[in-house]
Amino acid sequence: MFFVEEKEGRVEKKGTQIVKVFCSPDEAQKFSDTLMVNVKHGTDLEIPLRCFGIGNTITPDINLSDIKFGDQYTSAEVETEFFIANKGRKAVKISWQRVLDAEQIERYFKSMKSVDIDKNKLKSKKFEMEDPFFAFKIYPETFTLEPRTGIHFTVYAKSAKQGLL
Repeated sequence: MFFVEEKEGRVEKKGTQIVKVFCSPDEAQKFSDTLMVNVKHGTDLEIPLRCFGIGNTITPDINLSDIKFGDQYTSAEVETEFFIANKGRKAVKISWQRVLDAEQIERYFKSMKSVDIDKNKLKSKKFEMEDPFFAFKIYPETFTLEPRTGIHFTVYAKSAKQGLL
């Protein structure tokens, strides 16, 4: 976690020495340690070290805010894969969610009143891919990623609508 650039050195009488200490946190939490300075012919020193990890330990291999499928035929099912690694010390649960704006939600529920839903298809990938309001699906939808491991996710896309989605 903490790394000292110079492992040993000499300080002249009444002199000073700058010692560079680096911290590389691998989790979003508080870390602490003690730097022991052994003084030849003197009193050893204990210097407390602290750092705070910030950010996210989940790292994808692509930009998830802009997944590109290129030009595709309407109603063709296409897919692409990406990899996510958990570089942290703790397991992390990943769950993908679909987000609709207010207009899409209203259209979705209005359309559901007139559609006969096959309850057997309700949980299958096939039903969701045929759903005109959800052009994308990520599989697996939920996964617990153990520390220092990774997983490949697959994004499926299919839409009867023309144009940019």
